[in-house]
Amino acid sequence: MPIGRNKEWQSSPIDLSFSATVNTNGVFYMAISSAADAKTASVDYVSVLLQYAEQQGIDSNTLLSDAQIDPAILATSNAYISTLQYQQLVQAAVERLQDPAMALKVGQRQHLATHGALGYAIMSSNNLEQALQLVQRFIRTRNRLIRFNFFIEGDQAVTQLEIKHPVDALYQHCVELAFSSMISICYSLTETTQQPCEIKLNYAQPDHHQAYQALLHTRPVFSAGVNELRFPMHWFEGLNLLGNASFAQLAQQQCEELLTVLLDQPSLSAQVKTLLTHSPGFMPSQEDIAKHLGLSTRSLSRQLAAQGDSFQKLLNQCREELAKQHLANNEISIEDIAYLLAYESPPNFSRAFKRWCGLTPQQYRLQNRQ
Repeated sequence: MPIGRNKEWQSSPIDLSFSATVNTNGVFYMAISSAADAKTASVDYVSVLLQYAEQQGIDSNTLLSDAQIDPAILATSNAYISTLQYQQLVQAAVERLQDPAMALKVGQRQHLATHGALGYAIMSSNNLEQALQLVQRFIRTRNRLIRFNFFIEGDQAVTQLEIKHPVDALYQHCVELAFSSMISICYSLTETTQQPCEIKLNYAQPDHHQAYQALLHTRPVFSAGVNELRFPMHWFEGLNLLGNASFAQLAQQQCEELLTVLLDQPSLSAQVKTLLTHSPGFMPSQEDIAKHLGLSTRSLSRQLAAQGDSFQKLLNQCREELAKQHLANNEISIEDIAYLLAYESPPNFSRAFKRWCGLTPQQYRLQNRQ
């Protein structure tokens, strides 16, 4: 008996848990991939930026719309936005806020809890060295745009940061955000606002350079050829960390699990094909796929194009693969297969199949039966 089309069934939500993850290639230095679809920044960081914008009178939904980010992704655990989305969000915020020191101010609002499991792992550490090792290892679970290199030199704790990104404005934004957050966290942990020993930045002095002194309590050296932050070690004597072994083990385990997932991150095209082929009795639309991945339909199309793909191309590939699988089962009629693959009618399916294989579905089934 034919399955028949059911409008409600065809528009059902995708019932798949597909984790948005980050990727990395490097060890103790920060490096940025320019892949537009690469999962880049935790939505926790997005939330902090949006909260700051709201405080300045800018509607957060407006910024999300500008950046083509689905607001629903903010409620998703361990979700990330792409490099392109992050770039668009930062540019939209800068344009609407007209505040060149935005990154410095947002960084001050990124407390340990903002960094998720990594933040809790840091807070549960026994000492500064252990905390720095955790950041060095697991920063990839929070932001793939940056890598830290930590070491002790004499009586100073040194943090170096490298960022490689084709957009200069985003490069500076990432450095300001990272160093502002680090300095703010150090101030809160050590209960001091003393100046860092030294801060060097690998870009020219910006027009808002006075904001560094006002917000970070330090005067940086610009065009220094390195992004480097130095703190005197005596700051961290009696550092107020929990030193809770059980809590630290749990937080580190969560970081390890995230890291394992992110190292196996498939491409966007592969994610789309997975969602298309693993939705039993349902062929998701482009809008369904985009929403599930936290993208707008337009952004999904653009990012697939950057990989040399399109949604229609991937859809046809999946339809062909699924059609051949279904045709191998003689108990499924060709009419049913057409509906399962979301064709308006069996003749439409037959014409498409003949374009792919040079045979009609019936001819293919007979040929492979022999």
